[in-house]
Amino acid sequence: TRIDYLKWDFNRYFTEVYSHFLGSKDQGKTMFGYVLGLYDLLDRFTKHYPDVFLQTCASGGGRFDMGMLYYSSQIQGSDTSDAVDRSFNLYSTSFGYPLAVLGSHVF
Repeated sequence: TRIDYLKWDFNRYFTEVYSHFLGSKDQGKTMFGYVLGLYDLLDRFTKHYPDVFLQTCASGGGRFDMGMLYYSSQIQGSDTSDAVDRSFNLYSTSFGYPLAVLGSHVF
């Protein structure tokens, strides 16, 4: 089966991100390391599957930034499917991102 679309969605809240292996001074490196690992994974994925339309999600990995747009064609800013909420979300997000890269699912 050929896949031509993938939505990278994780839906996990990042709370109390820490490492048992790092001292208190280095705890900030845990989340930073996660982001570097995520970018590395997306880099390998996009190189291996260049024809797949990849949509990342704010909840998908906890990232909504230009780094994610480097690897994906589109970002889903929110998982809400309420049309009024989505309209406000898209309007607000459009101040920092072009509408062409903002995904939306409304039911």
